[in-house]
Amino acid sequence: MTPVLKGWRPLYYSLAGFFLLAGLTSGERPFFVLFFAQILLALAALLVNLYAAWTFSFLQQTSASQVQHGDLIHLKLQLHNEKALPYPLLRLRIQRAEDPEPARLEFNLAPHSQRDFDWMLHCPYRGRYLVGMTVIDFIDCFNLVRLPFDLRRLPYYRMPELLVLPGFETGVTLQGQSQVRQAAAHLARPSDDNSEPYATVRPYQPGDTQREIHWKASLRQQTLLTRQYGQAIEPQVLLILDFSQPAWPGRLAWQAADALCSAASTLLHAYLSQQIPVRLISNQGPHLVESRIARSLQDFEALRTWLGNMAFAAPVPLSDLLRKGQALLESARLIFLLTTAHEKTSIDPVLSLLARQNRPGRPCQVILALPESAEKKTNPISADTFGLTLFRQNGLKAQAYRYGQSWAEQEQ
Repeated sequence: MTPVLKGWRPLYYSLAGFFLLAGLTSGERPFFVLFFAQILLALAALLVNLYAAWTFSFLQQTSASQVQHGDLIHLKLQLHNEKALPYPLLRLRIQRAEDPEPARLEFNLAPHSQRDFDWMLHCPYRGRYLVGMTVIDFIDCFNLVRLPFDLRRLPYYRMPELLVLPGFETGVTLQGQSQVRQAAAHLARPSDDNSEPYATVRPYQPGDTQREIHWKASLRQQTLLTRQYGQAIEPQVLLILDFSQPAWPGRLAWQAADALCSAASTLLHAYLSQQIPVRLISNQGPHLVESRIARSLQDFEALRTWLGNMAFAAPVPLSDLLRKGQALLESARLIFLLTTAHEKTSIDPVLSLLARQNRPGRPCQVILALPESAEKKTNPISADTFGLTLFRQNGLKAQAYRYGQSWAEQEQ
């Protein structure tokens, strides 16, 4: 590989400026000759870089477009020089799924040659990513001109998309499974419409279809009512997902988001494997309250894919979600709030709303998703510990769910 002369470029152009000033002040011809010689050399280096950028060809692909949390995939690169002239030094920036900062790769290409690279990409965080080459720096052998070429500006260039699904655990035993299962079985039995004319309807909830609305009962009560017997089992477990942007920077924010989706996937699988329907509401979507229902394990993979695609940039505050979703909270027998909020300014607006729903026989539990070893890297009274303390002081059961730890370790 051609060595790059570090620190030479500023000195080179400083000398060119000196020769120009010396020529203008003294009028001596040699200074102008040296100045124009340097400028012509720099222009020649620029032309070589432009030639390489114009004729550069490549092939890029990933071994998979959808993977599980923690998997490894291959990013295969083939770079070609099909011309008779060698290319200058190529410095590639490669976007990865495990780090916001791109990786760098440097090499030269001789005439009529190609270089093959098999890059291993680790996928430790759930989410949708664009991976692969982003910018190529063309640098001449004298390091006079660096030409950055952004491939993303090309109309035909598409970076490979990668979807990383959140992880989950099986065989997890959760609190209240038996009580919720009994309540679900009770609701599955049809009710007597003769003795209780409105026993088979409930208030309208976002996500109910027009076909499920009981129009006669709605007209009598002057409010929209939905048929309950049209559904096999009414969900008794409610997961409130806060998709607000985590307050941590960079990779820590990715870890907190991954922990939240992994906890939600584990809860979903645990209850659905016991045939307990689950309703999920979130503050990310076209509606103020985005509602989804899972009734069996057949719905699990679709919801896990939905969690993997979710961007943590909710436009609706968590407090507004809780206010608008009061009807859903009232009908649930077990409530979980999953959030990354650990600061007092984010927690205070929702404390009273959650405490109001926390009743005997209908617990409301908070799961605070945290990045890996956040407490160990700071003082003992860290920000995440302070968030748990705020929830517990208001009578709510709160636990931390840290990235990289199993459910059993979270309970300790």
